[in-house]
Amino acid sequence: SLAARIEGFTITGGVALIAGGGVRVIDSSITLVGNTIIDNTSTDEGGGLYVSGGDTVLIDNEFLNNVAAFRGGGAALRDGLPVVRGNLFEGNDALSIDGGGLYVNDTLGQELLIEDNEFRDNDAGDDSGGLHVEQCLGVIQHNLVVGNVANDRGGGVHVHTTTGLLRFRNNLVLDNTSTEGAGLFTFTASPLVDNNTFVRNVGTSISEPSTMRVFEGTVRNNIIVIESGLAIDDAGSATFDNNDVYAFTGIEWHDTDRNNIDGNIDDDPEFANFAFSAAVDTWDLHLGPGSPCIDSNSSAVSLIDFDGSPADYNRAVIHARLA
Repeated sequence: SLAARIEGFTITGGVALIAGGGVRVIDSSITLVGNTIIDNTSTDEGGGLYVSGGDTVLIDNEFLNNVAAFRGGGAALRDGLPVVRGNLFEGNDALSIDGGGLYVNDTLGQELLIEDNEFRDNDAGDDSGGLHVEQCLGVIQHNLVVGNVANDRGGGVHVHTTTGLLRFRNNLVLDNTSTEGAGLFTFTASPLVDNNTFVRNVGTSISEPSTMRVFEGTVRNNIIVIESGLAIDDAGSATFDNNDVYAFTGIEWHDTDRNNIDGNIDDDPEFANFAFSAAVDTWDLHLGPGSPCIDSNSSAVSLIDFDGSPADYNRAVIHARLA
């Protein structure tokens, strides 16, 4: 049978005492294209959208100012194959648990695809202000994750308990806040974290106020820039190579100083236009012509940057423009 399709609607003002304030789908597949899902509320999960037991395709939708009491302020997707492309998740709130913008939990272990989305100014009462991914494998790529807040871990993104290889690549993770892992926090997961840029993410923990907390997996070809605090909490078995970890006044590595080991450096990446005091949307994060990141990458690196252009500077670490 054909999956249901919802296209071009504004869905607003829904209030649900169960999961799914705006749209609720159970044991069926759904495609949503070009909708605005705004100002809906659930006293359970999925303030804007809740899908359980079916495949979900989300393309070019806006999830705005939705609220869930528990998980998935914008949307909560459970136990199906998710394809999430070109959506805006902004101003959503998971009041008490995880996934302010989007919460995905797939116990079936299928390959998700989350690409070309913007997660902006979402909040979570516990973990993962922008995006929460649990029991999944697949690809998370070319997303802008900016200004999200979690009361505990993973202000931007929290990856929990992967069932296979999860690739987190070519994302811009900027200006997010949580106690630790303010940009990215992973737990019982072994992701490949490749070719991302993390800038001005703020950890608020007294002991470990980190931008990135990765216990296992591979972290390579990333730029991590902090003004203060701790850049990477590396107390685990994860491997790190060919990263530029630059702390203006803070600490770069928590456990082992890896500067000048395995291709890691600690130099100012020399973005084309950047200041810690400036608004994020004024930054130009292309690498300037004198950047030490040019030609400093591992050979195993993506060939396309965040903005869709070929990775210039001979496949240097990711560089992209916000506009």
